[in-house]
Amino acid sequence: MLGHYTISGKEFKQTIFPKDYDGTDMSWFVTKKRAYGGRECLKKLIKYGIASRLDSGHKEFPENTFALDECTVDCKTVKNVIIRSWSVLTMGRVIEINK
Repeated sequence: MLGHYTISGKEFKQTIFPKDYDGTDMSWFVTKKRAYGGRECLKKLIKYGIASRLDSGHKEFPENTFALDECTVDCKTVKNVIIRSWSVLTMGRVIEINK
């Protein structure tokens, strides 16, 4: 899991998304072949969560550092949490990854 505003997240987005697409409009679940956004991400995340619970060899990932000052919206307000939560349910996108 990477944050949109982490160093790793910024670098990763440059390799995955088309050059004219920012990607911060929704959350993403990325596989080797596709990036799933919004509700498509939620479906994959639930499936992954269930599978990882069943896998005894599942390992934790390192913590990301987040540059809150680079966030262009007030990420902490109740209003923006509700807006982001609603967008997960109403928006969806799948991007093919061509490496």
